[in-house]
Amino acid sequence: MDAILSPKVLLQILILTFGIYLLLSFLRTTRGSGLVSGVSLILIVGVYGMGLVAQTYELVEIEGIIAGLQALVFVIIAIIFQPELRRGIFILSESPLLTRFLRAHRKEVVAEVAAAVQTMAKKKQGALIAFERRTPLDAYIDGAVKLDSEVNRLLLDSIFQNGGTLHDGAVIIRGDRLVAAASLFPLTENVEISKSTGTRHRAALGLTEETDAVTITVSEETGIISICKRGSIERRIAQTDVEEILREKVGSDEVGGSGEEQNQERAPWFLRAISGNLGQKMAALLLASLVFYGAYQSNTGNLNLDLYLIQVGTPIPTQAQGKALAVVLPQGHRLSPNPIGEKVTLSISGPREKLSPLQELGLWQIEAHSPGTAEDSPDETFPGRTALLLDLAGLTRNGVELEREIDVSWAEGKPALMSEMFSSVTLQLDPSMIEIDDAALDERYEMDPTRIVFHPSHVPLTGPQTIIAQLGQGTSDESPLLSGVQLGAGHESSQRLATNLRTAWTDVGITLSVNRIEVEVPVRPVEVECRALDLVIGLQHLDPSYSPGTVGAREFEAPSKRAQVSIFTRGLVRGDRDSDDWVADRSAIVGFVKNRLRVFVDVDAIPPGSDRSQIQTLGLDDWRVLLPLEAGRFAQVCKSAELGDLRIVFDEPEIQLVEIQEAQPAPPTPDKTPNSGEE
Repeated sequence: MDAILSPKVLLQILILTFGIYLLLSFLRTTRGSGLVSGVSLILIVGVYGMGLVAQTYELVEIEGIIAGLQALVFVIIAIIFQPELRRGIFILSESPLLTRFLRAHRKEVVAEVAAAVQTMAKKKQGALIAFERRTPLDAYIDGAVKLDSEVNRLLLDSIFQNGGTLHDGAVIIRGDRLVAAASLFPLTENVEISKSTGTRHRAALGLTEETDAVTITVSEETGIISICKRGSIERRIAQTDVEEILREKVGSDEVGGSGEEQNQERAPWFLRAISGNLGQKMAALLLASLVFYGAYQSNTGNLNLDLYLIQVGTPIPTQAQGKALAVVLPQGHRLSPNPIGEKVTLSISGPREKLSPLQELGLWQIEAHSPGTAEDSPDETFPGRTALLLDLAGLTRNGVELEREIDVSWAEGKPALMSEMFSSVTLQLDPSMIEIDDAALDERYEMDPTRIVFHPSHVPLTGPQTIIAQLGQGTSDESPLLSGVQLGAGHESSQRLATNLRTAWTDVGITLSVNRIEVEVPVRPVEVECRALDLVIGLQHLDPSYSPGTVGAREFEAPSKRAQVSIFTRGLVRGDRDSDDWVADRSAIVGFVKNRLRVFVDVDAIPPGSDRSQIQTLGLDDWRVLLPLEAGRFAQVCKSAELGDLRIVFDEPEIQLVEIQEAQPAPPTPDKTPNSGEE
């Protein structure tokens, strides 16, 4: 506002007022000599004079206006020497906008019309006269008989003589000129008026419903005078009151009587200069103000500049390169939560030539002041935050303050920023800091949480002092530190997945100093114990030189004890325990082992002097091939030797046998010979 009302601005408006006053005076001219002199005066005084003053005093807006007018010099010269174009200037001078102020030296139009109406009313001579006001009546003039004469009571009376050529229709008065006769107006659509109302009165009322014109009618039957304005009609106006009422309806800016003129002649010259043609001068002042405002507006631009918030000393994100608004914080403070990369919009206004460079890439900087720790913090979890005040008065671009003519404000409201004292800590990562989703993992496999490894294993964190203290002491009960990961369905021995800080931690200002964290999750087949089997232990001689009855061969009795074996699988059984798939897979494996497995003891391998031997198995060496043949449900998992395992465990891996001893021949018994003597 101060810039608009400055002396420099007022001087420019006065100069413009003078130039426009000359133009209005020129438009009043109705003779060729006056036209030439007026144009010459405008060209010399208006254009070149104002241009010289503007250049002398560096009046930028005036210089812009003059630069635009210079292109019209040749057109104006052509107007001077071309009668057709000169006639166009005369038509322009008759526009409603200007004739309101160009009424010096004209006759009293209202008085002439009132006198004519009084005469026609006495003779019961019908008439319809319209006064054009702000709304142009060109649409009704174009279809009428065009005139260009002074308003005269005798002329009006002759036009509306009964039987005359121009009797039907209306007369239109524009300013102090009678411009058209025999004009046709639209009839009113008001259904409330009397049906006896004649066509002339309906037309008079209809015109005032659509425009701001004032119409006066004389009834041909009764001689009654009526005046219409703004869709309403005032009937039976006394002849003695016609002039007064008509003047009130139409409005008059006529100069008073001769007494006033004489008083003006006796006034000092400077008062006469001000009061003379006061309406025209006020019009010039108004137009000058509007022209200057338009020039000011055309030379003043508005710029909405999108910038990205960063903190001074932090890396600039890619999208903020050249469009960063760096916030200078109090010592030891960091923005919290971290708004780096958040877009803000500055509304900048000022001279256009000074706004253009601001659109180029550059680093904007603003200072943030801390009024103290906020007692009522928006987040009660972090009471240590401090509300920041951003000072646009200290806004700089590339280290240079903005010029005073440039006005800066927040386009969408000042951003609400908060800061907090920051510190750092280095944490050793462990499985409790991450959530691992193994829902997609093959159900025959499971992750091994005891062997999870992080790369790197230690990470440095920076953030609000209160939160960092909790993390460093391991007392934070917030969500896990790292974003959760999801294992794939693969059967690799381990899966290595990328992770980073959870959003919940970055939102409160925690930052990570490493670009990437990977977690290596070991995967192992699920081990299932199937039911035990009770199998008969066979005795086998695996020595190829053995044959029954071989000298020195050891024979053992058939074992009286059966072998108790348990079946363990890894990566073969699907589903949760007791599910349909789990029961079916387990039963198929038990049936396969029961049909194929043979247990025996190699008696030839029993060490001499010992009767104990290891129980051996037979029939499961090719289980990866045989199991899918007998139970097709294992076809996929048994394709690779790396997937799945089938293991047999004996409750007692050794057995004690009873050796069969060879039968020794009985010692010979002596013959008993009868003693003769005894006989």
